[in-house]
Amino acid sequence: MRLLTGCVFALLLVGCQSEKPAADGADVAADTLSIAPDSATDSAPPMARALLALAGDGLMLVNSESGSTRAISFGMPASSAIDMLTAVAGAVVERGTNEECGAGPVEYVSFNNGLQIVLQKDQFLGWTVRARDDTLRTMSNVGLGSTRAELEAVYAAEIAPSTLGMEFMAGGLQGILESSAASAKITDLWAGVACVAR
Repeated sequence: MRLLTGCVFALLLVGCQSEKPAADGADVAADTLSIAPDSATDSAPPMARALLALAGDGLMLVNSESGSTRAISFGMPASSAIDMLTAVAGAVVERGTNEECGAGPVEYVSFNNGLQIVLQKDQFLGWTVRARDDTLRTMSNVGLGSTRAELEAVYAAEIAPSTLGMEFMAGGLQGILESSAASAKITDLWAGVACVAR
């Protein structure tokens, strides 16, 4: 989903929006590449096979061999987030500015794997997943193409009609479902600062 006019802040819901435990065997599908640990003091081995997972408070790198994780959190310096993502998400394919977002001017960076991030004041503040991509998922295996039933099986979700369609908020994630049916699929997904048309 590309940046559009009108800005929406994904609500980080505390208490009523707690994430349910992930289902056994849920995989995180994403591109893989070698990356280094946070620092020389990290006791965990290098993440030789890093998977990129979506999260309500940013993004997550997951070592597919050990299961250890490394957060790319909202508020992180933009350059650090871009460097980490380039290692696992592929090359930057587009970079630009949206002057009309409700949060003020924001910069967006799109990666080769369909991920787009939002930057403001040199900080990573949000992400969206383009409608053509269904491989990027949360640790609970929720992403574009997941059904409402699958969403509600792992998240305490609030779902209601809005000017965007059947909108949901779940564990810091926000998105759109095709309809209110249990079989309805997620068509749009974002977290943090995102400019969407309302």
